Parts: sequence; C-alpha cells; structure tokens
Amino acid sequence: GGLLTKAEVAGIPVTVLPPPLSPLALEGTPDGALVAALFGRPTNGGELLRMPISELVAGMERALAAPGGASVDNATLFHRLIECDQGGGGGHGVQDTILTLLPQIVRLGGNVNRHDEQGFTPLHRAAGASRGVTLAVVRKLVALGADRSSVSLQGLTPLGVWSEARQNSVDFIRVFDLENMGDVSNPNVAQYFTRQRDALREAVDVMLALAPDAVEACLLDRTMSPRMHRRLRIAAEVLADMSRDSLPEFDNRVPLPVYEMVSSCAWDHIPLAVQGDEVFKSFAHGYTQAIEAVADVLRANSPRLPTPDRVLAAMHANPMFDARYTRVYLDKGGRVEFAMDAVLFFAEEEEKNGEYEEVHGTGEEEGLPAVPELDDDIELMRGLLLGPGFKRGPFYRTS
Repeated sequence: GGLLTKAEVAGIPVTVLPPPLSPLALEGTPDGALVAALFGRPTNGGELLRMPISELVAGMERALAAPGGASVDNATLFHRLIECDQGGGGGHGVQDTILTLLPQIVRLGGNVNRHDEQGFTPLHRAAGASRGVTLAVVRKLVALGADRSSVSLQGLTPLGVWSEARQNSVDFIRVFDLENMGDVSNPNVAQYFTRQRDALREAVDVMLALAPDAVEACLLDRTMSPRMHRRLRIAAEVLADMSRDSLPEFDNRVPLPVYEMVSSCAWDHIPLAVQGDEVFKSFAHGYTQAIEAVADVLRANSPRLPTPDRVLAAMHANPMFDARYTRVYLDKGGRVEFAMDAVLFFAEEEEKNGEYEEVHGTGEEEGLPAVPELDDDIELMRGLLLGPGFKRGPFYRTS
C-alpha cells in the first residue's frame, strides 16, 4: 500500500483513453452497439447483451479492421469490456460475454496488463466491480497472464482494490444497520442473509484469486493473515484473564442477581434473554472457559481459524476446565459464538483506541509477513467466524 513516488509513477505505462471516435462505417449497423460499448461511445448496455456471442466476436474483429477504427492496443478493450454496463439485461448475460471475449482480445493482440489513465489494469477494474463481474472473470484474467502484483497510481494492487471495495460494502451495511434488519425467522430477512453469506464466500474466493502466491502461502486457513492471528490471539488471552479476574464471588448453588455481573468483563456479549435475571456460578465460569477456549485454538502449535466447531471442541478438550461449568453454560443457552463475538469486539476496540500498539507493541510483528489488505480486516474475520446476521454485542439493559 501507500502512495507511489513521482519516479515510480513516471515508470508506469499509462494509456490515455481516446476521445469519442468519429463516425465509423459500422455506425447504424448491428455492430454499432458493440463498437459503442467497447470504444467508449454512449450506448444502451441491453443492446449489447442481446447480441449473440458469435456476432459479438465477429463484430469486434470487423470493428478493429474498419477504416478509422481503433486498435486493440490503444483502445484498452479489456477495460471497456470489464466496465461494460453491468446492469444490462437479456440474452446470455454480461459474464458470459466477458468470458468469451477476453481470450479473443488476447488473440487480436490485446495487452491484459495495460494500465488506464488511473494506472488500473483490467484486473484492478474487475477486483473493484460490484455487480456482473465475478470470480470467473477474475480467474480468467489471471489465467490470461494478468499481473496480480501490478500497482496503480494510488499504490493499490488488485487485492488492494478488492479490499477498498469490500470496506465500502461493510460501511454501507453498518450505516444502514442492515445486520439488525429483523427476525431471521422472517423468510425475506433469511433470504437476505443467505445472499450475504454467498457474497462473502465469493468475496473470499476472489481474494484468493487476486492474492500473489507469497500472500496466499502465508495465510492461515487461506483467510487469516499472520498479523491478524497475533492480534486475535492476544485479544483472546487478555480477555480471558480479565473475564476470570472480574467475576464476582459466588456461593455454591446460590445465584446472583444479573445486575451484579455488570462489572464482569465481556459479560455484555451474552444476549439479555440468555443472561436471564439470575446467574449461577457454573454458568458464569462456563462463559469464561468459552473465552479461554478461543485463546486455546489461536495459540495451538498449528494455529487455525477459531471457528465455532473448533472452539467448542477445545472447550471440551481442555483438562484444566471444569466439565460441569461447560455443560451448564451450554445447556442454559450459552454459545461459544458469544465468546468469539467478545474477542472480536475487544480486538477491534484495542485497535481503534491505539491500545494494541501501545500495550502489546509491534516489535513481534516485524518478523511476520505483512498483508495490509487483511491485517486490519476484523469484519472479514467476523463474517467468516459468525456469519452475516449474527446479533453482535454488547447488549445493554434499559432498566
């Protein structure tokens, strides 16, 4: 990441897109929509999408050969194709069109790594697309030789563009509070979160397709960067200690009113309905064991993503845990996801407040590979671990 120096910018080959072409011999013919879409003239995307693919390929060849037509090299056909109206309708659809035409452009001499006026390659454009351009297109570009390490004038790799586009989507969801849009038992709400889960899975697949080999090789479970792992491990370990130390004193078999748990660290990540009005010692200590189980997964000899199944297995496997506490916590509605939510929240707050660097330092990170697009993406971890629609804490009582 980071902006490029003047010398570095000067070294990037930039293609200035040509102004609108003068009328071509093809104007007014069935190839007119194709020429308009590929060479930057105004068009209705639906016209292009209604043309059979075979006609699109033949029309592209004729357009390139027409008197006064533009060449593949200076028209940046790849960019035009990726940016083609993603909302167009009908026919075979924009993705099929793109997948078919991309190899044809290479055959006609197109350069898959040509930079546009912003220093973006076609792979940059595909990485930041919100609709229409999907994983298959990114993979096709890479297969055709697209450089995953290419840097734009803003200092962004294609993976960096993907990261910015993802963050914009996360910000949109947060601004409109779409994570708490309603009861998941409502079919419409459930359908929305299903689409969100599918989108997240595809986003991760796109990320892996964009990641240079050295980046993918260092990821834990192909998703978590080493520096993110350190951040979550420290958060889980610190939170487990704080939760244990802040528990109130209990008498055996005598519950405490729930308001006496207010000073217990991370307690507010248990939903109010699960907290109830009274709390027994076994439930409270079981929750602390759940937080410690998250830390166990993250500090294992072969650390992995702390998924709910792995945390639950660690909770049952730790010989230092009281099995009665684990059983009561789970039987009374407790879930390991509540502990995971608390760890993620704590890690995010430490970063926001500057406490992570101040308290834990970054010296240890210097020996870890840096993946700036993923090192700070707590929301990606939250989505992968808890899924869209999970009701995140903290939860506060109004009375």
